[in-house]
Amino acid sequence: MDIHGKDGDEEMTAEIVPINYRQIETGSAPLEVERAAAFLGRSEDLREIKDVRDKTEAIGRYMRAHNAAIVSQQSAAMIVLVAERRLGELCKATEFSKGAAAKRGTAQVPRLDEFGISKNQSSRWQKVAAVKQRKLDAYFDECRDHHRVPTRAGLMKWGQEPREQAERSFSYNAELGRLETLLETWIARCPDERRKEVAAMLRKAAKEMGQ
Repeated sequence: MDIHGKDGDEEMTAEIVPINYRQIETGSAPLEVERAAAFLGRSEDLREIKDVRDKTEAIGRYMRAHNAAIVSQQSAAMIVLVAERRLGELCKATEFSKGAAAKRGTAQVPRLDEFGISKNQSSRWQKVAAVKQRKLDAYFDECRDHHRVPTRAGLMKWGQEPREQAERSFSYNAELGRLETLLETWIARCPDERRKEVAAMLRKAAKEMGQ
């Protein structure tokens, strides 16, 4: 399948040299994600990054419509999320004019829409940017392991449901009872040479709870 072929009258051709979009459809797709992440992480050009995001998203739609290999769809979706994360970082760090283009001293303050970015997009992408890198990497790994295509909504929900379930099922009295039983077991079974270590750990926990 050629993801750079024509879909109707639209030609799916990537013009940006640093990202090799053609590799997304091959066995080198995961490597292209790493290459794209490195390129996007260095770029501070909102237009350039958004161009990468928009073109990769269009390629991803094309591949889904033509049942491309899951690894190719995953790689396209990952590049989109990496680009959105970088866009969110830059949108948060950049001062934009809320009305007409303005000047601050001798510098021109641009409007957000000059970059083809809406307020809603900026808000969504800043939420993606707030996701820590290790969580993003773990989410991508899980998607690869379970043959799923990552999405923005999936990323934002990932890792939250088990915590919410734990909070709903938490019972203070029941957990306190378990803790008391556990401590009694420790005291009864702890060997003499480990008692100081256990006591130090409990003092540390008590100190932290008292802060």
